[in-house]
Amino acid sequence: MIYSPGVYQHYHGDGVGLANDWLHFSGPCARELVHAYALPQNMPFRPLSTAFVAPILAEMSREMRLMTPFWQEALELLLGQLCLQLRRQMNARTDVAASLHKTELLQRFQALRIEIADTLDHPWTVSKMADRVHLSRSRFSALYREFFGTTVVEDLIIYRLHKAEWLLTNTLEAIGVVGVKCGFSNPYYFSRLFHKRVGCPPREYYRRHVAASRVARQLTARGG
Repeated sequence: MIYSPGVYQHYHGDGVGLANDWLHFSGPCARELVHAYALPQNMPFRPLSTAFVAPILAEMSREMRLMTPFWQEALELLLGQLCLQLRRQMNARTDVAASLHKTELLQRFQALRIEIADTLDHPWTVSKMADRVHLSRSRFSALYREFFGTTVVEDLIIYRLHKAEWLLTNTLEAIGVVGVKCGFSNPYYFSRLFHKRVGCPPREYYRRHVAASRVARQLTARGG
């Protein structure tokens, strides 16, 4: 649900609490994106999948924490990607609704996607995933892209790297252990891929996060 400025945000859960992915955004760029992609405002809408939301918000949070050069421009690009994916998934939902068979397939794919995200240390391959939903590799790959707007390999990489970022900044696990827990059996491949996608090696990412946390604590202490 997208609330426009000044609209009271009133909603409630099912009595056992809320689990939300959310953000506040405003300004000319935000308004232009919402209108450009014709996203509904102040009313619930259901994209075919929302699995892309959490990774994009996590990346936005990372940019805001690190504040590396051009971080504000990066936030605008990520917001644009979020709006684009919402529009795509809204269109995909309309298309899929026309096919009962695809609806049943979608449920199987969604269950598999959750299983993959929960077992990232498993040696997943496209063939193994296709077997889980009883499809050929080529058919599985085509439907995965249709349902979720990305390839299964790209999805798996993003899931694994986001888990690696979390482990590096919230645990004391060694770099090699983090890689294994995220499904990277080769530590050198893990380090190279992390560097390429995140912008720095795993060890440097950890150091930057620790340094940023220390500065934040010092500023808080001074302010207090």
